[in-house]
Amino acid sequence: MMFTEKAVTQGVMVLANDHFVSIPYDCSELTANANGVIPAGTIIPANDATAVGVLLNDVHKDENPNGSLIIHGFIDKGKLPVEPADAAIKALSQITFIEDGAVVTVDDEDEETPDNNSGSDNNGGIPSILDDEGITHEP
Repeated sequence: MMFTEKAVTQGVMVLANDHFVSIPYDCSELTANANGVIPAGTIIPANDATAVGVLLNDVHKDENPNGSLIIHGFIDKGKLPVEPADAAIKALSQITFIEDGAVVTVDDEDEETPDNNSGSDNNGGIPSILDDEGITHEP
């Protein structure tokens, strides 16, 4: 019996928790890296204002170009292969990026700032609480 050995790498889980919505996505038009892989966390179709989602798992383009595109949920920004552009963060309004336990926001001057949840005008000055899974709880 003939066997073929093939090295397989473990993909990166970009989700910050288990709350997400994804849709099927054909990645055949995307550019793969030197190994023929489009890495999990790639912002689709581009890392700019045209962004519509984030790739959930690695896609081996030559073997199977079908992927899953996260369109809503919480993503660990530190696990993405490329830093998301401010325009992409704004375009992905149903996706919340989490960095070091804080929600990443982009203000009107295109400057990225983590929200430390230290007081909020929405709660009359009462701070909201961000748990370990990146979910905000009102006191």
